Amino acid sequence: MRFNGISYPNKDMRCVMENIQLFVFDIDGTLIEHKTNQISVSTQEAIHQLKSMGKEVLIATGRAFYFIPQAVKDVVDPDFYACINGQCLLDNQGQFIKRYDLDKDEVFRLTEWCIENKIAVGLKMADAVEIYYNFDEFITSYVKGQDYRKILRDRTGEDVRMSQEIPMGMFLIGNDGLILSIKDNYTSLSITRSYASAFDVFAKGDGKSRAITQVIEKLNIDWENVMVFGDGENDIDMIQKAQIGVVMGNAHVEVQSHGDFVTKSVGEDGIVFALKHFNIIK
Repeated sequence: MRFNGISYPNKDMRCVMENIQLFVFDIDGTLIEHKTNQISVSTQEAIHQLKSMGKEVLIATGRAFYFIPQAVKDVVDPDFYACINGQCLLDNQGQFIKRYDLDKDEVFRLTEWCIENKIAVGLKMADAVEIYYNFDEFITSYVKGQDYRKILRDRTGEDVRMSQEIPMGMFLIGNDGLILSIKDNYTSLSITRSYASAFDVFAKGDGKSRAITQVIEKLNIDWENVMVFGDGENDIDMIQKAQIGVVMGNAHVEVQSHGDFVTKSVGEDGIVFALKHFNIIK
């Protein structure tokens, strides 16, 4: 664990913590380990404590809403969902409040490049991920045991330019070096590692913070009233903007360097440890 140091010359830490009204949680590597879809009992209890205190809870994830495990939805029961790396904001029932689509020309160009280079590629639409190359790879390494028929749609062999919908995000699976070699070839797309040989694609800019800012405005609060928890490269923007940015102990050292506090790993109940460290829960 590491406390990177937060200086508040005009207020004590207790006052800062009392002003936190919105708690934001990433899913993979933060709420749940990558190898499981379960939230630990102690983390469940901690989140319930926050809600009983009248705090707002938001899930901010690279996943589309339909790809969030039902157990996570039921246990956390968040007030809002910031999905597909901030490309859309949904309410507690999964209804769209706001969505942002990617640049269609760059989507077409990247999809065609993936097909040519044998990179598995999926486009995150409103109700499913449409796979344009290597459907089997997505079944094997992306859905991880979930019923893929409700999540994936096979578009193998179809022309992406004929799609009736512009995606909010993309997902690539394949050779790391090859994918990283083209990440600067797209002016509007951010290509960010999700896990080994897998990459999220979303609009350059604020990332998850875009949707979180929408919630902040709805609640009539500011970023100084926000505490976030994350572990990935796609969490850095919200970690930097929040009053308290907590990074999980299982995060890469580069991500940890952006946090105010580095807690224990997700497998060691890092969320609970951090909330107790800041005396938010007992």
